[in-house]
Amino acid sequence: MAKKNGQSNNVKLEIIDGFDGFLELFKSEEEAIEFIVKHTYFFHPDVVNKQFESFINMPPKYVRKSSGTDYYKDGKKIEIITSKNLYNSSPVFVKGKGEVIVDRDGNKNVRDEIKNRTHHIVSEGRSRNTMKNFMITHIWGKTDDPYFFSSMWNFCITPLYAAALTDKDDSDCFCRQLKNLLKAIAMEIYNLSEKMNANAFKSVKVSIDNKLNTDKDPSKWAKKLIRNNEINVINENGSISKIKQTNNDQPKRVSTIVNGEFRNILGRLEDDDLIKKLQDIEYCKRNFSLSYCILIPKEKKEKRPKYYYKDIIIIKDIKYYLCQEWKPYHKKKLNAWISNQKETSKLRIEAL
Repeated sequence: MAKKNGQSNNVKLEIIDGFDGFLELFKSEEEAIEFIVKHTYFFHPDVVNKQFESFINMPPKYVRKSSGTDYYKDGKKIEIITSKNLYNSSPVFVKGKGEVIVDRDGNKNVRDEIKNRTHHIVSEGRSRNTMKNFMITHIWGKTDDPYFFSSMWNFCITPLYAAALTDKDDSDCFCRQLKNLLKAIAMEIYNLSEKMNANAFKSVKVSIDNKLNTDKDPSKWAKKLIRNNEINVINENGSISKIKQTNNDQPKRVSTIVNGEFRNILGRLEDDDLIKKLQDIEYCKRNFSLSYCILIPKEKKEKRPKYYYKDIIIIKDIKYYLCQEWKPYHKKKLNAWISNQKETSKLRIEAL
């Protein structure tokens, strides 16, 4: 790491970095970063996808307490106390985020998500942990936002000897490269760019810093590690495996297609006739083998109909409920319809 000069009582001193001893074990910083990443654990895409889909109908509420945030209850500003004896889990209001619940100790909800979805216990005390000497790391931080705080695509389990690096100041190039590589791996194995097309996640922005002063492209670096089977993932049953392909290479679940590419296309539809057809049961049967209309105008139903997503979709300023009764056997016709719409759109653009 680069040396900096510090000052104490007007005496200039060279900064002593305790991590330098660790770096001496490696030939380069790049080798040290890869060593850390190879001993970090992500979650299998299937685990992340299931949680992602559950958030569409039941958006996350938990956040970590932030010193720079004002919390309100019944219109009055309140102080949040997270001690065990005085903790209150009732929702509070935060401007710009709506109703949230402040996490009891800053990570309890995160630990519960990991335990409920993989059976593993992390950061709950040495005698209980199934993964010892590890720490939960939020890859993008932003723990005052419910989606970033609770989403498994935003955390990994990092060895304790390296966990402090992810909390270091981003002015340190080594730490920025490490964080950037973790982000690139998450973007790749979870296909986050497409996931964020779902209406519920439009406000969630994830990105990689490609302006670092380094020859290493984080996306290419991540793909190389993934294709070389060097990234650990925790499976739903708690077992550990290597991710063998990127999420872009894997066959997509039909629900992932519906809440990604399909929603994105529907949201851009301009053809009134087609929009009307998607509300016709016979059209949906012929073209998708569905037993329900794909779209139901929200204004026609006071309550969300059964078999429809809670997360509405807006098409030409009109709100619709989107059918959620998609099965694996629907995938072929769904993909064919999507391909046809892409081709139609392409021809329309070329004709302009």
